[in-house]
Amino acid sequence: MKKILWLTSWYPNRTDRFTGDFIQRHARAVSQYQDITVLHVVPNPNPSSEELIENKQIKEWLVYYKGSSPFRYLKYYKRLIKSYISKEGLPDLVHVHIPIKAGLLGLWMKKKYKIPFLLTDHYGIYNELVDEPYSKRSPFFKFFTRKILRESSLFLPVSDDMGRAVSRLVLPKNYRVIFNTVNESYFHYRPRVRDNFRFIHVSNMAPLKNLPAILRAFAAISKLKPETELVIVGPHGPEELAAAVPTGLLNKSIFFKGEIPYHEVALEMQSADGLLLFSRTENMPCVVLEALCCGLPVIAPAVGGIPEVIDPSNGILVRPGYEEELKQAMLGMITESARFDGSSISKKAIARFGYPAIGEQISQIYEELISGRSD
Repeated sequence: MKKILWLTSWYPNRTDRFTGDFIQRHARAVSQYQDITVLHVVPNPNPSSEELIENKQIKEWLVYYKGSSPFRYLKYYKRLIKSYISKEGLPDLVHVHIPIKAGLLGLWMKKKYKIPFLLTDHYGIYNELVDEPYSKRSPFFKFFTRKILRESSLFLPVSDDMGRAVSRLVLPKNYRVIFNTVNESYFHYRPRVRDNFRFIHVSNMAPLKNLPAILRAFAAISKLKPETELVIVGPHGPEELAAAVPTGLLNKSIFFKGEIPYHEVALEMQSADGLLLFSRTENMPCVVLEALCCGLPVIAPAVGGIPEVIDPSNGILVRPGYEEELKQAMLGMITESARFDGSSISKKAIARFGYPAIGEQISQIYEELISGRSD
């Protein structure tokens, strides 16, 4: 096993257990094949503290520091890297996740220790629909994003759409797509026995997720198929969203579960019949991959990397913002549900997105880069 050091801009921590959880799942997947240590620093109003988490999967070294200036960030991150090297020795390779800010440490390690780094990006800023797209970021942000990308040995976007967008907007760069990964021990197929059809929507409920349009479309469908249900999982509860729910449907046909743990999301998916997503923009949403691993067919907009994983055998693509298309897709999925083979959808998805598949892909890339460096 090779010793790989991960430098992360986002990562779950005790102040925010969900941020960058997809990066943590990548780490757990590849840790089945390589020795992974994750380093992450977190601004926090409490005094500086360290947290070392070691388990059978990965080692996570987290430092919490007071203040939020970039100089303090770099100071504490460099100190953490030096502490790692003093205890573990130099790594064989560095893997940066999200260029800004952890990529700055990737550049520093490459210069100081002559260790190359590869770069994975998950950031959905390479379009004009988000509030702060790459095109409107500061000169500092753009300069160092370009430099980090240029200096990386390999770029690993989580979708081909992102790879092309980064090459167009930042700088041309060869890349290899590594999809987000799914813990198949939670997200797998379980046969569902129920007379009615249940949709599920899982998101952070940000405006770009377009939840009101989903609610309107569901209200129209419920008039034709009154037994149909919609379960919504996310950080808001029914009290906050009651005004957006069509009259008479709350807790009768539409059910809000709030924010729940990862394994409970899997249970909710395993109790559903189809996933609904109607975002204005996406990158490679984990929720789509998780639903597929559970054997759910997916209705989703043809944006970002979604068309790379959805085809007629496992879902229906619609144009973003076209609510009539969404309604017709929902009605079609209900009336023709038998054409979607949940067991087959799940097997194909797990073979493509499960921990063993993604972990082995990343591990092979490490071996190639390290071998090339030795040669």
